[in-house]
Amino acid sequence: MFIIEDALEDFFSNSSFHGLRFIAKRTGNHWTERLFWAVCCTLSCYGSILLILSAHDTFQNNRLSFVVSTTYLDWSTSFPSVSVCETENNNKSKLQAIEYFKENYDANKMAVMHDIAFFQDTTPYLIKTCQQNSRKKVFNCSGIDIVSLARTIRSSCEETFDRCLWNGEDFDCCSHFLQLETELGICYSINNVQTINSSQPGKTMNFKSDRNTGPGSLLLHFRTTTNVFMHSRSDVPNLNAKETDVVVVQSRPRSQHEVYLSVHETENVDGVGGMEAKKRKCLFPWEGYPGYYSHYSYSACIVECRRRAEMDLCNCTRHLLPYTGETGKICDINNIFCIKRNEYFLLSLKAHWVTKKDALNCPCLSGCEDIQIDTILRRDQEIVNGENAAESSVELKLLYLPSEKYKRSVVRNKLDLVVSMGSAVALFFGASLLSFVEIIYYFSLRLCRPQRVQEASCATAVRTHRRIRAPMILRHTHLAHDPGQKRFRTFM
Repeated sequence: MFIIEDALEDFFSNSSFHGLRFIAKRTGNHWTERLFWAVCCTLSCYGSILLILSAHDTFQNNRLSFVVSTTYLDWSTSFPSVSVCETENNNKSKLQAIEYFKENYDANKMAVMHDIAFFQDTTPYLIKTCQQNSRKKVFNCSGIDIVSLARTIRSSCEETFDRCLWNGEDFDCCSHFLQLETELGICYSINNVQTINSSQPGKTMNFKSDRNTGPGSLLLHFRTTTNVFMHSRSDVPNLNAKETDVVVVQSRPRSQHEVYLSVHETENVDGVGGMEAKKRKCLFPWEGYPGYYSHYSYSACIVECRRRAEMDLCNCTRHLLPYTGETGKICDINNIFCIKRNEYFLLSLKAHWVTKKDALNCPCLSGCEDIQIDTILRRDQEIVNGENAAESSVELKLLYLPSEKYKRSVVRNKLDLVVSMGSAVALFFGASLLSFVEIIYYFSLRLCRPQRVQEASCATAVRTHRRIRAPMILRHTHLAHDPGQKRFRTFM
């Protein structure tokens, strides 16, 4: 115990922490002075702890700066990814219905094939014709292979596109619009990272717009009824397009659409990728848990979340997006109605703080490289004198080159945290890093040194001797001054 006390006294007397030596100094200082310095050091310690905790909290929760950058002169803006998904094909639906139902064919049977191939919100004819119930006898549809049927009815790329132009120059549509499997069925997407691993080779086009090229323009001519989606390069068309940052154009035969867009990209400076995703509240395309798609995006996360919910509810997944994992299966014609019974739950998204149970909770973060797409102007008109009644066109234009973009940067790194903490300790104690090394030194190496142990033992013995001898001195001194004593005695 005395060794620790000596070590504390030695540390307080010689430490570079300001104020401690006045507490340890016994000679020449009144006890009120020592109390004063003890209070000052305690308050300084409290203040430095508050600053250190504040710096740590700021480092944990406010490390990023999300601002708008306007240094646009040298920017090169990427055109949004464009995905084309067919929504109707009555000719092929009729042919497949005639082949399967034969003499039982009617218009309702053609609608059944359409409901299977374009399985989305409403499928009244499929439910009316094929779903078994106790009140009404229906046609036996158990022999329909809905996966192959959907792929047969939907148009190929060559059947979907008629002509494609980028900035007024023709290019081969199907060399660049690559196949992309989605919840809506097979779509064709251009300038999308999710199609990089496609078996179709394709050629890379430069979809950049700058001061030399001017605002980009993409003109598409179709032979079928389609939905055109404009989104970020890692996003995919999905059943919740309204909840995601996606612009949708419904293109029907004999229609012409002209859409003017503005695009705001997001720039991530060096250091953002090294942060935890929970801190920056977004994920890069190469991050996230593995799912059906090779790259992460908010929409891809929603698709994977819904697939897992379908497996939990129905032990199968919808047939338009075939399951490629080792577990699970694709719904057939008999259990596809389980998906329809839970359609409202599967299509309704809720935030994690919402308590209602009739909606799907998908903890998906936004993409760090997402772009904001705004529709500035849109013109829709019917083609009156067209040569082909089935053709339609959609022209997507950047109204102007963007003068603003979002910039995400790190404003507080680990070095800033160390500097903030060191500044707090230096402000209140005048200490440095070596001051903390002194703590280790005085209570380890210096304490365990043999000479130090011997000195401490001697000091302890002297202190003990003084404590034992002090009462005797007082007692004999008192007797020496007693008038009853014959002589004055002193004791050493």
